[in-house]
Amino acid sequence: MPVIESTKTFHPTVSPSATETPLQSTKDVDDEFTRLIDSLTRRGFLTSAAALGALGALSACSSESSGTEASDEWVDIVVADQTYRLPRDPKRVVVLEARGALDFALLAEYPIVATNWDPKSQLMQKVPAGAARLGGTNNEPNAESILSYDPDLLVVGKGWWDYYQDKGLLGTDIAPVLVVDEGTTGSSWKQAMTAQLTALDRREVAERVIARYNAELAQARAKIGGLLEGKSIAIAGADSGQIWLQNNTFAVSVAQDLGLNVLTDAAHAAPYRKDSTFYSLEELAIFDQADFVLLQNPDAVEAESPTWKRVRAVQDGHVGHLRYDLNNGLALTAMALAADIAEQVQVMR
Repeated sequence: MPVIESTKTFHPTVSPSATETPLQSTKDVDDEFTRLIDSLTRRGFLTSAAALGALGALSACSSESSGTEASDEWVDIVVADQTYRLPRDPKRVVVLEARGALDFALLAEYPIVATNWDPKSQLMQKVPAGAARLGGTNNEPNAESILSYDPDLLVVGKGWWDYYQDKGLLGTDIAPVLVVDEGTTGSSWKQAMTAQLTALDRREVAERVIARYNAELAQARAKIGGLLEGKSIAIAGADSGQIWLQNNTFAVSVAQDLGLNVLTDAAHAAPYRKDSTFYSLEELAIFDQADFVLLQNPDAVEAESPTWKRVRAVQDGHVGHLRYDLNNGLALTAMALAADIAEQVQVMR
């Protein structure tokens, strides 16, 4: 099996310089509140009167740094044609979502002081001791909580970043923002991850990450052995009266990196969503081509339908569970998924 190589390049462009936003404390709550509201308004973190009401009486405010940082302390990266200037070696990193963003922050070996928390995610056990649970939610980032950690870098996945921009919830001036690129398709995560780590002057980290991933793949292949030789697997999901088959996704790419024959059907996918193909409960014949099915949402009512239960792999008991926290991410999640697939296909024995 060929290994995954980190040979991609990244081409940053130059952006205007950024300034740090350290926290300062004050005993005067009224003055503190006024300054923070003014700061947040200037920075574009919260832009509506309704959002201001959620702030309450805050215990910290931000102030602009008047100094100009040396250029070698900053690095410029490009994500989706947007250029971001980031600290080369951040000291206080706050992670705003516990999937791709946390995966990347851990891989980059950033000093995480606080992170969004998902108790069901395997990434939580990798969070450094002492890192705090960030207040707020993915849908509603909490200004008070974020500012209280005096961050010099925020890390967020591109999907959530786009959401925050659309809703006017977060601007780039509260602190530099690293927008994590997980690839334009689910299967391009390796290239995107390697390129972004390299652009951040963490090429050595990228090399170590790829080496760890290849080592995990080798262990998982050894555990699978010949269980799936000459056989195929389907990576599927159940919801909204349908069963879907993944085509060009993160999970499919990991299974293919394991050397597995993965059943796909991109030819019949909707033009606007080629990553998966959706079938009604009366159109499940394609799944009979699979010897093993890795199914997201196995407890969904669709998975109890008579037509699904007639699928060959389902009748044989050759169905595994694709966990939500493993269906998307970067290398740490991919390693966990590879090991999980190797464990779940043991039902084929």
